Formats: sequence, C-alpha cells, structure tokens
Amino acid sequence: MPGQIHYEIDHPTRTLTISIIGEVGGRQALREIPKIWEQHPETSGYHCVVDLMRDEGALPWGAVREISEKWRKFAGTKDAGARTALVVRDKFWEKLAAVVEPLFPARRFAVFQNMEAAREWLLRTCSQEG
Repeated sequence: MPGQIHYEIDHPTRTLTISIIGEVGGRQALREIPKIWEQHPETSGYHCVVDLMRDEGALPWGAVREISEKWRKFAGTKDAGARTALVVRDKFWEKLAAVVEPLFPARRFAVFQNMEAAREWLLRTCSQEG
C-alpha cells in the first residue's frame, strides 16, 4: 500500500499540519504537497507542523529540495517569520532540521519528538506575535 499525505488546517492559530504516513515517494510528495497550498493559498503565511512520526523514510532528498523550490515560488515573502516544527521519532532525525532549514530561508525550524511540544512552541510563537 502506498504512503499517505494527510493535512489539517487550523485557521485560528494559522497552522498547517502535514502528516507523512508510510512510504511516501518523491513523485507522490511532489504531486500532493503543492496541491495543498494551491487549494488553500491562505496557508502561505501560516506556521507548519510536519509530522514524520509514521514516515517510513522513502522521501528522497531531491524531492525535498524540489518541494522547497515550489514553496518559495508559491509563498514569495508571505512566510517571513513563520515557523516550521518537524515532529520526528528519535534524535537521529534532528539532524534533518539543520539540512532542511536552509531550503526555507524565511522560516525558523525546530525539531520535536511529540506533537504536543511542537504545538506548544507554535502557540507560544503566536501569543508572542499577537
């Protein structure tokens, strides 16, 4: 069974959550993730949670880079100052943020090992901004 990409939009907290479940390959990610933004253009300035807790690690680095290029074209400068929380299974994945963050220069990244901590970080950000 192919992997799945689920998303949820929380408009009051201006947060887009994208969950990668199972073996999501590059083609699938390049097709489905930009479709989320196209269908919901208001999310260009939203914070983002990328839930990789159930990811099987099939997404190639080239696809991540290509998604970042599509994102920059889509968002322009609208995401300046927005945050992205990567939620991962273990400490090994924390190195991911150091590699991914430069691809999204307008955003600030942090890595968490559970959704609660990630959401607290984003809510703290929202309350500091407002």
